Amino acid sequence: MDTFTMEIDREKRDELEHVHGAAAPEVRVLNSESDLSDRDEMFDEGLDDEDHKHVDYSSYDKSQLVALVKELAKENNFKKVDHALREIKAHYDEMRDREKQAALEKFLASGGEADDFEYKGDDLDSVFDAHVKLIRDRRASHFRQQEEQKIENLHRKQDLIERLRILVDSSDNTNQFEQFKELQKEWRSIGPVPGTHAKTLWANYHALVDRFYDNQSIYFELKELDRKKNLEAKLELCSRAEKLAEVEIIKDAIRELNELHQEFKHIGPVPAEEKEAVWQRFKAASDAVYARRDAYLQTLQHELQRNLEIKMQYAEEAQAYSTFQSDRIKEWNEKTREI
Repeated sequence: MDTFTMEIDREKRDELEHVHGAAAPEVRVLNSESDLSDRDEMFDEGLDDEDHKHVDYSSYDKSQLVALVKELAKENNFKKVDHALREIKAHYDEMRDREKQAALEKFLASGGEADDFEYKGDDLDSVFDAHVKLIRDRRASHFRQQEEQKIENLHRKQDLIERLRILVDSSDNTNQFEQFKELQKEWRSIGPVPGTHAKTLWANYHALVDRFYDNQSIYFELKELDRKKNLEAKLELCSRAEKLAEVEIIKDAIRELNELHQEFKHIGPVPAEEKEAVWQRFKAASDAVYARRDAYLQTLQHELQRNLEIKMQYAEEAQAYSTFQSDRIKEWNEKTREI
């Protein structure tokens, strides 16, 4: 069976390493339906960058930057906060450094010694630093709570697997199918678990689900009816996935496809003779969306490289001005206009 990429492809990894200076997440491939994991949200990682509109803070004064940081401290979209805070803090630190240097020069001019100089900043500096700390504390708390929730989800799913195992091994068929459906419903309601446990947990659950269906010969007709309903549901997902190739915004298409993956893997088994066909149809629809994503990322990578080359050219041209000397105002004005 052909494989196709389920997370960030190699081109996207290269782009992330180039922009952020760190290794991107590893590529994971999908060989079969059972490889669908709880990490489908990784599909659109990096595509959210276009949501962050670049703002030129160079004309802002310190009080304006402090006001922006105060607003960021109330924001819960931490990707947006990180992006904005990086730029705001760089401009603020630059202004603070200039003020510190000016204070030092004034201190030295008044007869002070450099070793005795101590700079505390003004009230705006204290407010700015306090809100930056608040943002970082809230961010750390947010991700800590997420990890704690994942651990709780892990324990709940592990407990559910044990309950499912007892049900599967039980010789009492009374209301077994209803209990099984309730356990499936509960499983779907539990959120993601730590990534190191996701694949093993899903494999254990999926194996028990298969065992349950295999053991339910007494409920053969009910099982077949349920598999047919599952087939109808999966065919509907295939149809929805095929329409995503026409969605104009690739980021929206990828996000919706992630949701379809989650639904597809939790629907349950279909008639054995239809399993491969419906899977191949769903896979082909996914491939069509990924092909558009790959083209988008390749274009983005080329644009980044082109922008780098242009900026390097400007940087080289600017070097010539660093050695310019003249005693004529007209020549200085000409060079200023060129800069």
